[in-house]
Amino acid sequence: GTLAGVRGFQDPNVQMKKNKNSIFLQADKNSPDKVNNETILMPWLLSTYEGQCLTGGSNQRYETVMAWNSSNENTVEILGVNSMSYFDRSGIPFYYSLADNYLIGDNYKESVMANTCPNRVVYMAGTTMPERDYNGKNIPVESNSVQNKPYMDWETFPEHLEKHNITWRIWQNSLDLYDSNALSWFEQYQPKNNNTALIEKALTFFSLAEFQKACANGTLPQISWVISEQQLSEHPPWLPNSGEYFISQVSKAIITGKHANSTAAIINYDESGGFFDHVDPEVPAFGTPYTWVLKDRLFKNQPAPVGPGPRVPFFIISPYTKGKVVFSENSDHTSTLLFLEQWVLAKFQINITFPLISKWHREHMSDLVNAFDFTETNLTMNLLPTVKKPQQNVFTKVFVSSELCLTSQHFNGIPTPPYKNQTFPSVEAGFRTVRGYPLQGRFFTLESGKFSLTTYKYEVQLRPTIIKRNDPQQLFIFLETYGEKNRFKIKSLKVKNETGKSYCLNFDLNLVKCAIAPIWDFKMSEEVENNQGYEITFQNKYFLLGISLLMQNPTINLQPSTPISPSGVDSSTTTAAQIQRQAQWTQMRYQSLLDYLTPLTTFRWTTTVALFFLYFLRVFTAQGWYIITYALGIYLLNLFLAFLTPKIDPSLELDTDPNDEGMSLPTKGNDEFKPFIRRLPEFKFWHACTRAVTLALLCTTTRATDIPVFWPILLMNSTNQSFWEELIEKQGSSINADKDNKTEKNFEETKSNFELPTFDEDNIGIKYWERIRTNWTANHEPFNPILHRHSTMSLPSSPKKQSDLLDSSNLKSNFNLNSNNDRKKLLQHIKKDHYDLIYKNIISQRSFSEPVPLDFLVKVLVHGWEKEGL
Repeated sequence: GTLAGVRGFQDPNVQMKKNKNSIFLQADKNSPDKVNNETILMPWLLSTYEGQCLTGGSNQRYETVMAWNSSNENTVEILGVNSMSYFDRSGIPFYYSLADNYLIGDNYKESVMANTCPNRVVYMAGTTMPERDYNGKNIPVESNSVQNKPYMDWETFPEHLEKHNITWRIWQNSLDLYDSNALSWFEQYQPKNNNTALIEKALTFFSLAEFQKACANGTLPQISWVISEQQLSEHPPWLPNSGEYFISQVSKAIITGKHANSTAAIINYDESGGFFDHVDPEVPAFGTPYTWVLKDRLFKNQPAPVGPGPRVPFFIISPYTKGKVVFSENSDHTSTLLFLEQWVLAKFQINITFPLISKWHREHMSDLVNAFDFTETNLTMNLLPTVKKPQQNVFTKVFVSSELCLTSQHFNGIPTPPYKNQTFPSVEAGFRTVRGYPLQGRFFTLESGKFSLTTYKYEVQLRPTIIKRNDPQQLFIFLETYGEKNRFKIKSLKVKNETGKSYCLNFDLNLVKCAIAPIWDFKMSEEVENNQGYEITFQNKYFLLGISLLMQNPTINLQPSTPISPSGVDSSTTTAAQIQRQAQWTQMRYQSLLDYLTPLTTFRWTTTVALFFLYFLRVFTAQGWYIITYALGIYLLNLFLAFLTPKIDPSLELDTDPNDEGMSLPTKGNDEFKPFIRRLPEFKFWHACTRAVTLALLCTTTRATDIPVFWPILLMNSTNQSFWEELIEKQGSSINADKDNKTEKNFEETKSNFELPTFDEDNIGIKYWERIRTNWTANHEPFNPILHRHSTMSLPSSPKKQSDLLDSSNLKSNFNLNSNNDRKKLLQHIKKDHYDLIYKNIISQRSFSEPVPLDFLVKVLVHGWEKEGL
């Protein structure tokens, strides 16, 4: 209950009694302490050595069912005061360390509301009452009386494995055979039946040392069940510390074994030991086949559910369950069998569906697959601390820790509740990543990348995640809707109104009263790194993709905070703040996409090549954007060179040995090959290339980015006029040294006219056309527009058909020179080479400086065509 990040003493969804006390405050008529006029007993810590061998409350079926039937409100009266005791890290340090290094499950329950034997039967055979024996009256197995004859005889799961040639074994110490190996209670495993294969695998004794040897040599069967000896079972009066020693030895053998990176160790307990659990188990609906006893003899022939019952400890040790991770899916002993079904199917492609697991359990209990992160590439196992071996009898080698503890109890007294000095348990600070479908009972941070949903007044924003995950503004509580799986309302921990009412998340990222808030659907998502995230949807529409959930136990005051009023204007609601939130959201989604694409190398590069081909096709067909293409090519070339270049070039390292004749292979034990590390990693290389090609492709959507190829010439012309005058002379331009003065004079005379946008003088175009003809004829062959239409310096020629120029307009009758639309329409239909020639002629004649007015070009062309009678 005190471990950080699990559903424990800080459960925000804890059940409340009518007097507003939580069920953590159990009614106790012998207690002098009162809260809300109720004498209560709080959970109390077993902090002394004598507490290690303390017996908990009753774990018998009658008492367990009665406690459940009272909604867990009368636990002390039914189970006793010891049921409210608990251990913290100081009492069971190894188990806390195990939970810090490997996955812990906080929603794994006993299958039967009863003690040891019925639960172990389910664990090995899937049910306590198979379909053939079900009559709705009594459970064939409902107490430890199962050890008495007659033996059970339905199929067990190991037999099911045997039929499909899956190797298995029960590992149990030869020192004792107490009531923990459920297979010994079945008829088919009895010696008289001569089932040699079953007996050899199920009832042959092996020492812990033999199991450790099998792990080291890699000779374990495909599936093993490991059962502790009685003195290490933790069953009172045997100590939890003794159980820690046993688990530490088994886990060490697996972690250091030959096949550690392909082995999973599932650690679970058969039943609750009579300790209090505040979580009400999900029980099948009344009358569900094979899950209810309709006339239970223990309850005067009244109906009672078989189970599930209270939660029990649960761990998974594997390279795919490392770290501070909590698995919260609804699970019980059938979940382990369901997982083995899935494992055999995945490994051997054999469907071994076990028929004795009920339909209800298959629909409501997890198969544990989501507990594993099979995308993990670092398969190095986390080492666990060593545990001191419990004291043994010198001669018999039997562990005697329980006798020592009981003796200490005799002299020092049995621990009792701390009446008149009760304090509610404190929970360790910290958080744990959620794996599997989430359930209520904890505080959540909903984060993606470096951002988390954050409440601010009555809206929710995306803001950087607080490292310790203890900011109340970034903590949310899930509210379950009865009977609906994986559907929650999301309540803000921080925001409450003046009356203390809570607010929940609306689909538009605002906070509304929880009574009218939407119900969100949670689905497992592949958008998050390691596929351990969620999609949160509303009415089947994606809302949040790739959200990681972290269960919190923050060190904060959980009393109602100062009411926040919606009145007033806050800067966070301004347009700038909204733009900032949208930018943060976009960045978050973009980073999530990159995380998703990281392992998809082939797909990434195929997409990039396709984008580049699309860009090349666009440039080729449109005949433009050459400057963009040139810049793109240079940039990609530099990226490619950086990709090929090593980050550290050995040839550039200083040579300290003057007699060294060159590089050679390592010859010493401490020499190493230096791996080839690229200066630009592959993913960054792809990312930069893709961004560059995408940007270039976007540039082709507008002609504004189609920079002329000769733009450097124009730039130099504006800064070095005299240089270009000399260059034009050398190239045979119509401007020469003898005509410079005259041309300058003509330029001054006509400049004002050319710059008039209205063209008041109708003969401007005619005069200019004549001047172009005269200059052309003086320097070239006779002027002929038709013959020179494709010459390098030819004048514009007329189209063969007027329809080639204007779609359905008549140039003389319908064309209005003073209409801007008509003039623009005309130029849009002028062939590009004609436009360029007129443009270049005007520049070369130095009639006026750039840019050439559009009206002037149209005027020249129209008068020119009319002059030629075209």
